[in-house]
Amino acid sequence: MVNWLILLTLICLDLVSKHIAFTLLALGQKINLFSILSLCLAKNYGLGFGLGQGFTKLITIFNVLILNIFIWMFHKSDHKSSNKTILLLILAGGLGNLFDRMVLGFVRDFMLISWHEWSWPIFNLADVYITLAFLLVLFQRPSCELPAMNKRASN
Repeated sequence: MVNWLILLTLICLDLVSKHIAFTLLALGQKINLFSILSLCLAKNYGLGFGLGQGFTKLITIFNVLILNIFIWMFHKSDHKSSNKTILLLILAGGLGNLFDRMVLGFVRDFMLISWHEWSWPIFNLADVYITLAFLLVLFQRPSCELPAMNKRASN
C-alpha cells in the first residue's frame, strides 16, 4: 500500500509542478534559477529529444500498453526489491506524461539545463523519474550470482 501512495505522490508532484510552471510562465519565457538550471516552457508533441513529432495518438496507445505491463510487474514484484523502486519511478514518470498526452495532447516540459552555448532538451519531473530509474538499472548490482566457471581447461 505504501508503494502505491508513493507512486501517487510522485505523479501528483509532477502534475502540480507542470501546472505551476505553465501558470506562472509564458511559452518561450526563460527564468534562470541557478547557473545551469532554468525554467523554460515547451509543449512536447512527441517523445524525448523531439522524436516522434506528429505521432501523439500512436505514442499514447503505445504508452498505455507498455504502462499496463509495468503496472502488472509493479503489483507482482517483491515489496522490498530494488526492482520495485525502478518500476515505481518508471510508472510515476510514464503516467505523469501519459496524463498530459491524453488530456492536453502534448507533454508539458519546463526545466532546462544549459552551460554556455550547450543545452539539454527541456524536460519535466516525469522525465527525471524515468532517468533515475534508468540510472538505477545501470548501477544496481545483479541480484543473483553468475554460475561458477569451470576452471579446468577443455580439450
